[in-house]
Amino acid sequence: MNINKKTQKNKISKEKYFYINKKGNINICINYKKKKYLELKKIINKKKLPIKICFPQIIKKRIKLIYNTFKKKIKSNNLKNKYYLIYPIKVNQESYIIKYILKKTNYKIGLESGSKAELMSILVHAKKKIKILCNGYKDKKYIFLAKIADKIGHKVYIIIEKFKEIIWIIKYIKKSKINIGIRIKLNSLELNNKKNKSQFKFGLNTSQIINCIKIFKKKKIINKINLLHCHINSQIHNIKVLEKNFTEFINLYIDLYKIFKIKIKYLDFGGGLAVNYYKKNSYINYNINIYSSKIIKILTKICKKNKIPIPNILTESGRFITAHHQILISNVINIEKNKIKNISNKIINNKNISKNKIAKYLNFWKKIKKNKYKNEKKIFKFLKKIKQNHQLGKFNILEKNLIEKIYNNIIIYIKKKNIIKNKKKKRNINLYISKKIHINFSLFQSIPDSWGIKQIFPILPIKGLNNKKKQNICISDITCDSDGKINLYTNKKKINNTLLIPKYKHKKIPEIVFFMIGAYQSILSNIHNLFGKIKTLIIYIKKNKKFKSLSINKNDNILNMLKCTQINKKYIYNSFKKNKNINKRIYKILNKFLKYKTYLE
Repeated sequence: MNINKKTQKNKISKEKYFYINKKGNINICINYKKKKYLELKKIINKKKLPIKICFPQIIKKRIKLIYNTFKKKIKSNNLKNKYYLIYPIKVNQESYIIKYILKKTNYKIGLESGSKAELMSILVHAKKKIKILCNGYKDKKYIFLAKIADKIGHKVYIIIEKFKEIIWIIKYIKKSKINIGIRIKLNSLELNNKKNKSQFKFGLNTSQIINCIKIFKKKKIINKINLLHCHINSQIHNIKVLEKNFTEFINLYIDLYKIFKIKIKYLDFGGGLAVNYYKKNSYINYNINIYSSKIIKILTKICKKNKIPIPNILTESGRFITAHHQILISNVINIEKNKIKNISNKIINNKNISKNKIAKYLNFWKKIKKNKYKNEKKIFKFLKKIKQNHQLGKFNILEKNLIEKIYNNIIIYIKKKNIIKNKKKKRNINLYISKKIHINFSLFQSIPDSWGIKQIFPILPIKGLNNKKKQNICISDITCDSDGKINLYTNKKKINNTLLIPKYKHKKIPEIVFFMIGAYQSILSNIHNLFGKIKTLIIYIKKNKKFKSLSINKNDNILNMLKCTQINKKYIYNSFKKNKNINKRIYKILNKFLKYKTYLE
């Protein structure tokens, strides 16, 4: 995507699907030259929030990027092998994504399942012949369903993940065209990973691979093994870790070809291709270009050295495909601000306040105001003393109120005068005085990885981003849970405990946008506090700043959420009718409430 220099300076992410325009508002951009771009605020105009917005055209661009990159690398090395992209649907099983990948992207993309239900989802969506990889734990029914997929014309690969699966697989595949893949349990571990190889969840170790080959040879179906698969982890940040595993994986392919004469056609390098959620120099040390180069370089070098045919390449880069295409937009419902508080004589002279107790604290505050105290260590030593005495119960409730005001004022004042130089203390002060912003969404429903694995998502207000005056904020959701807050944010090239945003006129912060929520978030979401799914729009950007909108999901109402807890409509109405305190008027009101949305309106 080509954008003018001013826009490039203000881009939100390296992928450039979103950028800040000259007005300071956020644009979605599919193709800048064809004028396929639009302000996000125009999409949400007069719509009730929160809302999830999906841009499938970004998926198409991501697929094109990965395919073209591998194609160029293969061509530049004069190779005859091919690259195939496999989409593991566990990343996001939403129907519109699978349909779009299969129908609208102009590439032959395979799909990967990890369960019977996922395989059934693939069979529902795949109208034409495609590659299907069956991963995950398997029972007889899963293997039988894979056989059905083969019978209706798909190119099916059952990946052996556990040694005990072999007996069932052999029983079902004898008279079918089903292909077999073996998942390798690699010895190479990620840097600083204390886990040993036996703790890996899936894959066969060296001994099991040898025994597996012996069994297949004995049954005279060794020709069915034509795929090797490995997957070390998701989001591998260091290219050296990948290089190490690529080398080990390819060498194992060489051994199987040389020693056991197994002609493997496909090497599936699995997932691990990292997506850059935020800018930080030490976060990810490679991109798709380097990733594809390493695979092809190592594969070509080892195969040519051993005079072995170079197999076709598969990757399962699901997060890379889907992460960028979904965003969440919601409104600010409450702002809590820390400011300098008035300490009047009326408060000080209250008969229930001991002047002897509070005199030294008041005097310290007065000296701070007159710039008599600029020693950082002395200030923090005094603040620590205030905190200790406060916790030990040395003040009554009125004295506590006064002490808290003094403590608060000192912190705000030293921040304003830029007295503190220690970086860690600065961050803590920024956190203390930052505005606490409550947003109309559930973190557990919309971005569960923020809570579960501390994933950092890019977050920005939807407009007014060209304002040079800044303020620090912290974001909380509307769940009744102390974990319902975001603790880490990306600010420029740093990770911080507050989010730096512009100051706005009339102190009104506009709608907040959460970016890159397209991988795993929809599927992992939960109904904590019975906050349900939110309205979802699919948006197709057209020329001249026009767009097509399709609604695929409405905000859940209260009745929907009660059904999730085994409370059906009949039970609710019977319960209300049996309650003698519920008259006809109250019954009507309660019935009306069941139709209300779970989020704030």
